[in-house]
Amino acid sequence: MTEEQGLVSEDAHTVEHEHHMQAADLHRLAAHHFAAAARHQLVAAEADEADDVQGAAYRAYLAYGHQIQAVSYAEEAALRDEEADEDDVETE
Repeated sequence: MTEEQGLVSEDAHTVEHEHHMQAADLHRLAAHHFAAAARHQLVAAEADEADDVQGAAYRAYLAYGHQIQAVSYAEEAALRDEEADEDDVETE
């Protein structure tokens, strides 16, 4: 392997690693929002048990918003992982 090939390979590895680090951050954000959605759902359930219709609806609405955010972050993480995989195939 020439020195130039080694530099290209090292650069490709750095780019791939950066894609994986971005994906990891996005997975964490998705997990945070899924957890928040679950917490709001539990509070909505308690409100339903207490016949608090407005409280249940409000917490369900908040849960839905967090769920949408979570899915969005999870999809973005999957795309970053795919980019890293594509970069990996291109360098081989």
